[in-house]
Amino acid sequence: MSAVHTSIIIPVYNKWELTRNCLISLAETLPPGIFEIIVVDNASRDETMMACPALGRELFGDALHYHRSEQNLNFGPANNLAAKMAKGEFLVLLNNDTVAKPGWYHPLLEDFARIDKLGATGPLLVYPPSEPFGETVQHLGVSVDPFLNVGHLYEGIPAQSPLVRKRRFFQIITGACMMMPRAVFMEMGGFDEVYVNGFEDVDLCIRMRMAGYFLTVNPESTIVHHASQSPGRMDKERENARHFARTTQGLLAPDLHLHLEGDEMRLELTDWQIVRPAVLDHVKSKLTPLLSLTDMHALKNVLVRYPFWSEGCRRLAELAAVQQGAEHAMGYWRLLSRTNPSPDHMLSMLECARDAKNSEMVTLAFQSLMRSCHTFEYYRTKAEKRRLVARHWSLGELAGAYEGWLARIDSFRPGLHTPFMRKMYELARNTNPSPLWDWAYALWQEAVDVPRRAVAPKASQAGGQKAPHFSILMPVYNPDIGHLREAVASVLEQDWPDWELCMADDASTLPHVRRILEAYAASEPRIRVQFRETNGNISAATNTALEMARYEYAVLMDQDDLLTPDALSQVALAIGNHPDGKLFYSDEDKINDHLEFCHPHFKGGWDPELILGQNYISHLGVYLTDRVRACGAFREGFEGAQDHDLVLRYTEGLSSGEIVHIPAVLYHWRIHDSSTASSVDAKPAAVIAGVRSVKEHLERTGVAGEVERIEGCGLYRVRRKLEQPAPLVSLLVDLGSAVDLWPSISKALFGNSDYAKLEALLLCDPELDAPSRKRLARDIEPLRQVKLVEQKSGLNAAERLNLAIEKAQGAVLGVLGRGIVPESPGWLNWVVAHLRSGGIGAVGGKIVSGEGRIHHFGHAVTADRKLFSIFRGLPANSDAWYGWPRISRTVASLDPRCVFLHRKDLLEAGGLDPAFGDVALIDFCLKCRQKGLISVAEPNAVFRLTHLTDADWEDGVFVSDEELCAKWRNDLHPHHPDLAFGQEGWALYYGQ
Repeated sequence: MSAVHTSIIIPVYNKWELTRNCLISLAETLPPGIFEIIVVDNASRDETMMACPALGRELFGDALHYHRSEQNLNFGPANNLAAKMAKGEFLVLLNNDTVAKPGWYHPLLEDFARIDKLGATGPLLVYPPSEPFGETVQHLGVSVDPFLNVGHLYEGIPAQSPLVRKRRFFQIITGACMMMPRAVFMEMGGFDEVYVNGFEDVDLCIRMRMAGYFLTVNPESTIVHHASQSPGRMDKERENARHFARTTQGLLAPDLHLHLEGDEMRLELTDWQIVRPAVLDHVKSKLTPLLSLTDMHALKNVLVRYPFWSEGCRRLAELAAVQQGAEHAMGYWRLLSRTNPSPDHMLSMLECARDAKNSEMVTLAFQSLMRSCHTFEYYRTKAEKRRLVARHWSLGELAGAYEGWLARIDSFRPGLHTPFMRKMYELARNTNPSPLWDWAYALWQEAVDVPRRAVAPKASQAGGQKAPHFSILMPVYNPDIGHLREAVASVLEQDWPDWELCMADDASTLPHVRRILEAYAASEPRIRVQFRETNGNISAATNTALEMARYEYAVLMDQDDLLTPDALSQVALAIGNHPDGKLFYSDEDKINDHLEFCHPHFKGGWDPELILGQNYISHLGVYLTDRVRACGAFREGFEGAQDHDLVLRYTEGLSSGEIVHIPAVLYHWRIHDSSTASSVDAKPAAVIAGVRSVKEHLERTGVAGEVERIEGCGLYRVRRKLEQPAPLVSLLVDLGSAVDLWPSISKALFGNSDYAKLEALLLCDPELDAPSRKRLARDIEPLRQVKLVEQKSGLNAAERLNLAIEKAQGAVLGVLGRGIVPESPGWLNWVVAHLRSGGIGAVGGKIVSGEGRIHHFGHAVTADRKLFSIFRGLPANSDAWYGWPRISRTVASLDPRCVFLHRKDLLEAGGLDPAFGDVALIDFCLKCRQKGLISVAEPNAVFRLTHLTDADWEDGVFVSDEELCAKWRNDLHPHHPDLAFGQEGWALYYGQ
C-alpha cells in the first residue's frame, strides 16, 4: 500500500488570501494520518510564491508540496500535472476558494467502501453564511434540465432544509471538491486539456459514467465555497460550451424532473418561460392559508421545509420590508432569485437595494435582469421549439405547459413583456450600453426599433416611377434543412411582393435537398431553382443564380440567413429616394443557436478607406444586376471573400452619392461553427482571398502598395508605396515650455523615421526662461533641418501655427502638439504615403497614453450631432467595434495635436482660423470634408502622449468649443442615427 493514502490537489492563481484560508481549514479539519497537499501555482503574481511554501511548511511540514509553474497552465493541466506527481491512493481535487468544515473528510472516504463501482464523490458545498437563512446550498450535485442545460441542484435553498440531507446519484458533480481513486483519474486520462477553466469536471464525469462508474454527493460532508473567485474563470465559457456540445452530444439525458419527482415536487413553467422546481398543487393548497401569517420566524421555518413555495418567499420578503427594512428584505429577494427566478422578483430586489443604498446588490440585480432582456419574437420561437423538445423526452405535462403559454401569447406581450422592457429601457438609458451587448440590443429592438418600424413610411408600388423588382440570389449546397426553411420563409414573408428567389444548387450530395427545392419551386412561382451538374463553389453557384436573374436589382443572400420582413420594401424606399443609387446596403446583425439576434453592425456611409480593411458592406447588399454582370460577376478563386472582391470591382468609378447606406437592420447573419459570422478562423482561406482581392483592387486603381493580414483577425492593412520624389515635410513641433522633451522627440523624428526630406520648426513659449532656451538652442545647433521659431506673447494656438507655417518650406505640413511624441517605426512614411494617395485632406495617427490605451484615434459624430473621440481608454490594439482601432478609416476630424495635411489645401482655406484657437485644425478638417476631401486615421502611425492631465480624459471626449459646434452643427452628419458615445466606443442611442 502507498505510504500516502490521500493526495489533496489545489491549483492556485493569485488570490493568496483565499489559498491561505483554504490551507488553514485543511490543517484544522484533516485527521492525523497519511496525506499530502500538492499546491500547483499557475504563475501567480501576488504574494503566493513566497507565502504559500512558508505557511505550508508551518502547517503540514514535509506533507506540503509546492510546485510553481513559470506560466499559467490553467485548471485542467495543473490538476493533471499534480495527479502525476501524487503518491496517494485517493485524490481530492480542491479549489483554493473553499474552506473545509470539521468532519468533511471521512464521510467521503467511507463512500468508496459502501458503494460499488463508485468513480467519484463530493461534499455538500455551501455559500458563506448570509441573511436571512445562514448557509445556503451552492452544490448538491448537478442536474440536467429537459433542454440539456446543466445546473446545481437546489442551489440557494437553506442548507438545513430536509431536501439537502438525501443521498442522490448524479451524471455530473463539481470539480470544486471531488474525491476519487487516483487509478480512476488516470484511467480516464485526467482532465481534457482542450477546455480552459470550465467544463473540465463536467466532461470528466461524463467519461466516468460512460465507463460504468457512479457519482454521488455526500451531504454528511460540508465545505464552504466562495464560488467563481478564480481570475479568468469565465473567459473561455463560449468556446468551452461549443466543444462540450460537439463531443458529448447524446451522452446527457434530462434528470431534473426525476430528482423533483423523488422529492415530491414538479417542473413548473412560469410566464417568463423559466422552468423551475415547484411544490405540488395539493401541497400548495395546504400552504396557502399560511400566507396570512405575520410571524416571520414561523414563516421562515415553513420555507426551510418548502423552499420552492414561491408565494411564501414573496410574502416573507414583503414582511421583511415592513418589519425589518430594505436591507433585510434584500436577502429574501435574493433567495427568491435563486429558487424562483423571475424578472419581477429581481426588480423588487433592485428597488430594495436602492432603498438600502447597496450599490453591490443594485449591480447584481441589474445584471440578472439583463438576462431577461430578449425580444418578443425570441420568447415566441423559444416556446415553439421547447415544446417539441419536451415532447421528444416524453415530458407531456411540460409540453402542455408550453402549448398553454403559446395559447396565451397575446396577453404576454402587453401584460408582461412590454412593461418590463420599458422599465429596463428607462434603467438602461443612463448606462450607455454597448450595442454589442446582447441584452442591450434586444432592449433597443423592443423599445426603439419595433415601434419605429411600425410607423415608418412604406415604399409605394404605384405612382410615376416603376416599382423596383428584385432577384434574390441564393447559392445552395448541403444546407441544414431547418436553416434553409427559415431562410426561404423569411423571403416568402416579405411585405414587398415584387421579387424572385433564384436558388442555384451546387450539386448537393444530400438526397433530400433536390426534393425540397423542387417542392418550393412547385409551390411558389416566384421561386426558381437551377441544379448544377457538378460542384463548383460559392462563386460558381452564385453566378448560376445570377444567370437566372430577370430583374434589375440583384440581392445577395446565403442559404442559412434571414431577411427582416420589411427588407425589400426598405430597399425599395431607398431606391425611390436615391434614383441615382447603384449600390444599396443595410445594417445587419447575427442570429445564434439560441435564436437571439445579437452583435448588430450599425454601419456608416461609404468609406473608401474602411472598405480596404474589411468588407463592411456585406449584408444586405443590393446591386444593379447588369452592372454585376458587366464587371465580371463573382470570380472563382476568391471563395470566402467573393462578396468583398465584388464590392471592390463594382464600386470602382462610382461616386459616394451612388452608394447608399440604409440605416436599418435588414439582414440576420446565421452564426454556426463553419460560418465566418462565428469566427474568421472558421474559413482561413477567406482571409487569404481577401488580401488578394484588395491587392488587385489597388493594381486596377493605380495605387502602388502591399496588402497584409493584420495579425489575429480577418482585417487587412494597406502599406502604400511612397511616390518618389518624396515631398519635403515641415513638422511644426509645439514644445511649449517642455523643452526637456526635445531629445525624445528628436530621436523619434530622426531615429524612428527613415524619411529623409524633413524639417522641424520648434515652437516654444515666449516666456521660456533663458537657460532652457539656451539649452534647446545648443541641442538643435548640429541639426540643420531644425529651426527654432520665435513666438510672440498673447497668441492663441491657431495664430502661432499660422506664423510658423509662413516659415515652413514643405509641401506637406505636420503638427505635433505639446507632449505628442512619435513612437512607431516608419510612422512618417505611413502618414505621407496615405496623404499623397489622393482625395485626402488630412491624416492623423493613433495617440496612446503611457498605459498603452487609446487617447485619440479620430473624431466621430454621434446621433445627437456631437464630435467625440472614439475608443478613448480602450487598449491600443482593441478589437472593439469590428476591429476599428486596428484599421485605417475615414473620420469626421482629427485631434489638433496630431494632424498632417497639404500646404496648398491649407492656404486655399485661408490658413487656420484664429477665431477657433486650439480647435482650428478641427475646423480645417471639417472644411476639407465640405470640399469632398476626407480625413483619415492611420493606426500604423502611433504617437505617445507624454503629458496627460485629468482634463485630457474628462473634458476631451467631446469637442466642446461652442463657436465651433455652432458653426458646423448642421453639417455634422451622424455616423449612424442609432449610435451615441459609450465606454466601449459606440453605444446605443435612446434619444433625449
